[in-house]
Amino acid sequence: MQELYLQTIYLARNILKTEKLRYFIYKDNQFKNKFLTLINNIFTLEANHDQNIDGETFAKQFAKAFILITNQKEKQRFETFDNKTEEEMFSDIDAIIKSIIKEFKVAKTKLVDQTEKITSSEIQTLSVLSEEIISKWDQKLQQEDKPKQQENIKTQNEQENIEVNQNDQTVQQQDMSEIFKQLNQNMFENLKNKELPVLPIQDPRFYPYNSRPKFMPIFKIILSILSIISTLLAISTLLFLSLSFLDISSDEYAQKLGVSSWTNFMDSNRAQILKRIPLGGLKLIGVQGISLALLHILPAVLICSYTFKSNQNNREKYRMKLMPVILFVVMFGMMLGTLFNFISSKNIEASWKRDLFDQLIQNNKDQFKNNFNSFWELVTKNYGSKINIATILSPVCLSITIFTLIVAVILLVVNPKLDKERIIKANIEHQKAVMAIMSGESYEIDLSLYDTEEIEIKEPNKLQLFIMKLKNKKSNKSKKDE
Repeated sequence: MQELYLQTIYLARNILKTEKLRYFIYKDNQFKNKFLTLINNIFTLEANHDQNIDGETFAKQFAKAFILITNQKEKQRFETFDNKTEEEMFSDIDAIIKSIIKEFKVAKTKLVDQTEKITSSEIQTLSVLSEEIISKWDQKLQQEDKPKQQENIKTQNEQENIEVNQNDQTVQQQDMSEIFKQLNQNMFENLKNKELPVLPIQDPRFYPYNSRPKFMPIFKIILSILSIISTLLAISTLLFLSLSFLDISSDEYAQKLGVSSWTNFMDSNRAQILKRIPLGGLKLIGVQGISLALLHILPAVLICSYTFKSNQNNREKYRMKLMPVILFVVMFGMMLGTLFNFISSKNIEASWKRDLFDQLIQNNKDQFKNNFNSFWELVTKNYGSKINIATILSPVCLSITIFTLIVAVILLVVNPKLDKERIIKANIEHQKAVMAIMSGESYEIDLSLYDTEEIEIKEPNKLQLFIMKLKNKKSNKSKKDE
């Protein structure tokens, strides 16, 4: 409420500060009554809502200024509005500002300025409208457009005589309720008779992005194909590494490490794990490796499904949804390290040495490190074929995955961004159209915001026509049988 009070009194003060507007308070009945409404609002805020600035009120000073400027012979009546809402008073401020800007060409910044503190003495000083000022502005108006000005003043006087008579009565709550009820009825009637325009974001003709890369539909298909190939290779490689088991639990392997039994390196419980270790290492034991492999299906499915749907939609045709691509980049990017460990026999050897040393070996660690080469020669001898398959699958999968990731990153870079200015403008146009319909008027939305391309209707081919004829014959026969 304080903000409303400040806006009202400063607007009234700034009107009085402008010589041109003081003149029109005296000369223009319509503007005079609008300024009177502003003063009555100040009376209402001070009397009914205890508004003031440092204990000082200004309604009486504005009232005195109004009387001095208008120089009326009749007694002027000022009043408070017991049932007037804060929103209605804000609306009065907006209306008078718009009216001044349109009719009297005064800048809005000048009207809403609050840099200089308002004082009662200032208002008293601004309440002077001398005969010289009146004569000066009378001459200016005559020079600008004398015939037109006389006609406007006459029309305004006729209209304002009616409004003055109405303003002489105290505003009653019942009257206001009836007015709003009538307005609401008119709005609903207008809405019944006309269809509301579709929201821009729901209109297929509205394109909310800042560019249309012509290559994007094909680029999305390429990414979809590459993601499928990468996924199939990744699943094949990870499943092979997870389901290809090596049994190194015999003492023969332990002896290659310079001990008689694995229990010289670990306890008997850990030694049991050596009977069934995945080629991919201890991290892929059990269902963990299989789950990891199958989880990589998700990004490819999302990319392919969105590509198929979006390429049939003109609005989404030239862009790619970010979430599936980002998910693909993250998941397959994390998999690169695993694939790199198996691109060669030496990498597999180093990975195994690190796995066994960190997770199983408890004793004689130096001896394990020093004799690991002899141990690995025996492993290669017994399981060389599995290791060779891994060294073929992993590099192929790694290469295709890296290439696909590069394509995905490029797509993220060139992917069109939302055009915020276009969206805001379209929403404003939609709101204007809705308000026009509610007030019983017409408003044409700016068609430059929408695509004007006609939708292509494809004619059915010969095969489709033949199938349609067969269906029609069957339906006709069934109707005759009935």
